[in-house]
Amino acid sequence: VGSEMCIRDSVNGDGKINTADAALTYASINGKVTLKEEQQKVADVNGDGKINTADAAMIYARVNGKIAEFPAESK
Repeated sequence: VGSEMCIRDSVNGDGKINTADAALTYASINGKVTLKEEQQKVADVNGDGKINTADAAMIYARVNGKIAEFPAESK
C-alpha cells in the first residue's frame, strides 16, 4: 500500500491514511475548513477530545512509518 495505510476511516473519507488527511486536519485547525462530526472523531487521533497540531503531526508520522497506530486506537 506504500505511504497510504488502509483503515476503517480517514479524515477525508477515502479509507486511507495519507498526507491529504494531515493537510485537511491542519486546514481545520487553521479555520480554513470545517470538519463534519465524523471527520472530527477520526481527526482526533490522540484521543484527547481536541483537534490540534499534535493530531496532524501524528497523522504525518503514521504515513511516514514512524508510528504503527494512533493513541486513540488503543483506547
